[in-house]
Amino acid sequence: MPKPKLMLGYDPTCDASAQITKYIASRADGVIDSIHCEETSRGLLVFVRADTESRLVVSELGIASADDCSLSEVKSYSLEDLLALPLPPRVPIVEGLIHESETVIIGGRPKVGKTRIVHQLGLSLVSVLPFLGMSVPARRRVLLIDLENGLYGIRDRLSRMTAGVAPTGLHVAASDTLADPKLTFTSAGMDFLKRQLERTLADVLIVDPWRLWLGGDENNAEQVVNGLKALSELRREQPKLAIVIVHHVRKENADSPKKLLEDPRLWADNLSGHHALISHAHGAFGLERRTENDEEMIVFGGISRSAEPKTLILEEDTSTLRFDVCRNEEAALKVMTPVERTLWRQARGLEQFRFSDLEQKSGSTNKKAISGMLKKAQEHGVVIKTANTYVVQS
Repeated sequence: MPKPKLMLGYDPTCDASAQITKYIASRADGVIDSIHCEETSRGLLVFVRADTESRLVVSELGIASADDCSLSEVKSYSLEDLLALPLPPRVPIVEGLIHESETVIIGGRPKVGKTRIVHQLGLSLVSVLPFLGMSVPARRRVLLIDLENGLYGIRDRLSRMTAGVAPTGLHVAASDTLADPKLTFTSAGMDFLKRQLERTLADVLIVDPWRLWLGGDENNAEQVVNGLKALSELRREQPKLAIVIVHHVRKENADSPKKLLEDPRLWADNLSGHHALISHAHGAFGLERRTENDEEMIVFGGISRSAEPKTLILEEDTSTLRFDVCRNEEAALKVMTPVERTLWRQARGLEQFRFSDLEQKSGSTNKKAISGMLKKAQEHGVVIKTANTYVVQS
């Protein structure tokens, strides 16, 4: 919206500052001792010190009237007040993977199946079906921004994944040229994204891949942070928007490759570009293919601020292009630590047991290791839990 022109004889400095002063004074707790201003990436940060300290962010100033000011209060809390805040619980979009308002990364080397797995994720969300065994509690609408595959490639893949029966709620924006500014980190690109989110009412945005959307130097911290901030700005209108970024990893060092199965934390550090990307994301998950005993193994796993590290062994259906969790003892053992494997042998001998039964038989006081083993066994289908009882599957 264009800003109004100044009226003849109008003094914006005097008139606007009076209104801003009145606004600040109305929000001060007691008599104001001092006011201090700092420029930040969010706008002008105003510190107002009275009986307590308040912070206001001036994100936009119109030149004709202080009514054009957007001032939002940023409060500081005592620990007691913070603990008493009635904050709503985090709402999962996929249990153990991503929550509302989070940004996560799905990474991997070229041609491992990153795009396929995010397409499968999108279909799971709009169909309310589990994703790799992880629960999808509610239906979500999805906007997929694809910069590599083109509409023909995307249509072919989604058609095979859905057997031609398309669920509603998944929207795709793609281009056959990498130079289309509407699908990159430009003013035109951000305007396009905002319009598409408004049109589709999407709850989840998938950007595939990050390096093409960013368009700049992925090793430059400032450009990376600016790109993440731009995506986060979309939450001003849609605070619960979840964002999934598809990215690649650096070329492996042949002498000391970072393997997803052995250590998802070290693997996450191997994502390409500046470390600011992984630092500001809520989680990083990856897809990795490796060969063991002349057989290919597909590993999915990663780390998250809001969930325990996860590692799954997958299999793929070449006709539907979908991934699923390998449900057998061999796969479960591959993701277990040596301590967990020892505990598993004890559990296997019990066949049916309660947690306390396994504690007693194993003689272990490491409840975290027992819980971790049981979780991995359940994820790979070798244990089923009913009420408080675990049953080993033959």
